Amino acid sequence: MNDIKALSKVYLINMLSNKFVFIFNLLFPTVFFLYNHLHSLSNSKGYFSQNTLAVLSCFWAYIIIVTIINNVIVSVIAWRESGFYKQLFFIVGSKWKILTAHFLVQLIVINLELLVFNIIVMIVYQY
Repeated sequence: MNDIKALSKVYLINMLSNKFVFIFNLLFPTVFFLYNHLHSLSNSKGYFSQNTLAVLSCFWAYIIIVTIINNVIVSVIAWRESGFYKQLFFIVGSKWKILTAHFLVQLIVINLELLVFNIIVMIVYQY
């Protein structure tokens, strides 16, 4: 269990060093959502239509998919090519611990991104 905690810290520090990825994961969908629904904000404050809820779920899906692609798939390929995974495997001794730690960090990041997106939408729509 201590191996997973230590690996999670390594993954979190490594992921936070690449801040440009968060622009695609969080900033673009938030700005695009607010830009597309600016007309509903000017009509009436606090009105959240059924169509807006359907579109909101598409933005959640976009955030989740882009986070998985950018932070999981691309980073795993890059680390494998650079030999970082082989070093971790020699240190830890189990690929399952490595993958579990990576999964837990990405799960936390996805939840935080969705939370930030939802808070911004609720503040703008005054809920």
